[in-house]
Amino acid sequence: MKQKIFISLLAAVFCASAGTIKAQDCASGYCPETMKVHHFAGDISPETVTITYPVVETTLGSSDGSSYCWITQNLGATTQATSASDASDAAAGWYWQFGRKQGYAWNTSTTTTTPSWPGIVPIVDSDWPAQDDPCTLLLGSNWRLPTNTELTNADTNGNWDDYTDTYNSVLKLHGAGLLDSPDGKVVNRGVNGYMWTSTKAPANFENNKNSYYMNFSANSSRMSNYPQSYGFTLRCLSELQ
Repeated sequence: MKQKIFISLLAAVFCASAGTIKAQDCASGYCPETMKVHHFAGDISPETVTITYPVVETTLGSSDGSSYCWITQNLGATTQATSASDASDAAAGWYWQFGRKQGYAWNTSTTTTTPSWPGIVPIVDSDWPAQDDPCTLLLGSNWRLPTNTELTNADTNGNWDDYTDTYNSVLKLHGAGLLDSPDGKVVNRGVNGYMWTSTKAPANFENNKNSYYMNFSANSSRMSNYPQSYGFTLRCLSELQ
């Protein structure tokens, strides 16, 4: 079912009123302060829920100083994390296997996922297909997953050494854990963060499909690659609108 998106028009109104904001903001576009989205359970969203996503404009992901809009909580999270080690379902949001549009919600009370976890399944031998990008499908055509280069830039430009640094940044990245590949059980919630990029990595061994992701914890923040059947969180970015 189509997702309904309501974007704040505040910046657009300011751009129409001379002298109310910096001229370059009108010339180069703007980021909405928030986006209110009605998600409907189906083959993309695991739950029916209305979420207001805070949005920030930042140059963290670029190599040339250009700005992007980023949501500042995980896709599917109903609230922004309150700390680097926030272990709540609300802040974690949903999890995805690489290359698939279906999201999975972990319920701590029942220790199950919605929908049922598919286990170890064949994924994709390519970058995340654009037509299955959950950011585009759930937030709109301007939104997409970050590439490996963009998350690498964010890690480098932010001088991030651990998840205290990632959380204290404007992106508020925290340790939401992952869903284990065989059974879909949540692992390392509140301890590690695992966030997919849209970029496939070379296989580490025969028949093993890996993709790039960001891993942050109390001890490090780094880029790496991992098998695609694990469930990682997502963040979304957009060109200035």
